[in-house]
Amino acid sequence: MRRAPYWALAVLLIGCRTTPKLPPINLSEAGWRVQQGQAVWKPDANAPELSGEVVWASNPDGRFFAQFLKTPITLVEAQGNQDAWKVSVPSQGRTISGSGGRSPSRRLGWVYLAWALQARPLPREWSFRNTLEGWKLVNARTGEVIEGYLRP
Repeated sequence: MRRAPYWALAVLLIGCRTTPKLPPINLSEAGWRVQQGQAVWKPDANAPELSGEVVWASNPDGRFFAQFLKTPITLVEAQGNQDAWKVSVPSQGRTISGSGGRSPSRRLGWVYLAWALQARPLPREWSFRNTLEGWKLVNARTGEVIEGYLRP
């Protein structure tokens, strides 16, 4: 029971660190390169595959935006820059974000797909292959797979 105050203090200290708000993305601003394509996402080894459209946008300043949708429903949306990232799952009302050197959860494949498409390093359990036909991102530990292609 004596540890309870320490746990409460730890939770308060962790909770005090706020993630900076990412500014709204305006893909019509200068510098954005927007591509569309198709993707198949398998969230983990036991999950069914979901197929849908993917929108990918990148900016030379390091900002990115990825959206996976089955029209008219957005299934997953990820955005970020060199210092922060955010993943939203609108159907579940969930948003997960992080900043600085803090890597996203190993289960947030959409952020790692963005990093791979930007040629940023990935954690060792993730592998990425990019060919003329398309790309494939795999998490060997969880079985998550995102594969697809983008039109130029």
